[in-house]
Amino acid sequence: MFYRPVRWAFQRPGPAMCTLILAIALPLVGPVGCSGSGSSGGDEEIDGPDDSSSTAQDPEITAVVAGDSELEVSWEPIEEASEYNLYYSLEEGFDPENYASFEGGTLLNDASSPHTESGLNNGDTYYLVLEAVVEGESFYSEEVSETPLGHLNDTGIDWCADEDTNYKSGDADQRRNDCESLADDWPGQDGMQPHSRDVLAREGELEKVGYGAAGFDFTKLDDSGNDLPPQAIDWSCVRDNHTGLIWEVKTNDGLRGKEHTYTWYNPDSDTNGGDAGSPDGGDCSGSDCDTHDFVQVVNMQGLCGANDWRMPTVDELSSITHLGRTSPVIDEDYFPNTASKWFWSASPYAGNSDSAWSLNFSYGGDSVTAFQSNKSTGSRVRLVRDGQ
Repeated sequence: MFYRPVRWAFQRPGPAMCTLILAIALPLVGPVGCSGSGSSGGDEEIDGPDDSSSTAQDPEITAVVAGDSELEVSWEPIEEASEYNLYYSLEEGFDPENYASFEGGTLLNDASSPHTESGLNNGDTYYLVLEAVVEGESFYSEEVSETPLGHLNDTGIDWCADEDTNYKSGDADQRRNDCESLADDWPGQDGMQPHSRDVLAREGELEKVGYGAAGFDFTKLDDSGNDLPPQAIDWSCVRDNHTGLIWEVKTNDGLRGKEHTYTWYNPDSDTNGGDAGSPDGGDCSGSDCDTHDFVQVVNMQGLCGANDWRMPTVDELSSITHLGRTSPVIDEDYFPNTASKWFWSASPYAGNSDSAWSLNFSYGGDSVTAFQSNKSTGSRVRLVRDGQ
């Protein structure tokens, strides 16, 4: 069991891709995944059925592309097939002939390739089987799986570096030229990804709903949840127009004061990882100084016209980190009063029931530091809610 800091290096090049690097090995329960990829990542090429057990009529799902709440499924046509039916379920190894008896079992009649299935739950893994009907007889593909996930932010880094220097000074042309000159010896950097949001923003090619540094797209909201112009000097919340999440903005003092700390507390046994944590052990005002009571009080006050505020997961919290900034590692034009300190997430630590994940908002550069902290520790909190 480890109690050392974990350095997570995130590359967030687009809605269907990301790279997650762990600098130390951790005991994990289940596979490690990352937002924007499925069982083997985004645009997945699927191995066909074993020739020894298939026939010429067996269909083959050739690709499954994960998107935001959707999957795009493709297959090659079969000679003399009169119809294709697509089945999916939330249970692995389901029987398409009895699909209705399995969780989430669904039949899509007379499907055509490519087929896009929308309205799926981000984060859930879907298992798919294709049926081809040839002269009234059904032939089934091998089962494949993929996981739709929501949009991802990039890192905020649109420049490149070598072993000695971050080449982040100069205008967009200079940063682009620096990246091109370093590509052979120092490949694969964020500033070299042509389709990343940060690079598109650097090149003036990224269309935004609002504003924000690099590829980030934020809108300020007033205390009733209404949109404000980017030059507004008083706002209560921020909407991330790319991920759809809405974030609390900290204040100098009062209930949402920037220096307030809270112990991690969640009495719900279904989500607390086996240990409720420590009630009222932080240093704050306006609520009991634990995460649970702070959420309740903010919801009672109806911040930005809403009462469904919650603690963010560690992945959600990392989505607003700007790795090109330090102390704090965030866009302060939209998130003022952010302490360069540890912030709690809602995510319990699987390796120890009395710990949960927190994120350090001091460090930028090439990574964000996450740590499994004891739930009795006093740390900062930033609440989130799902957009409409």
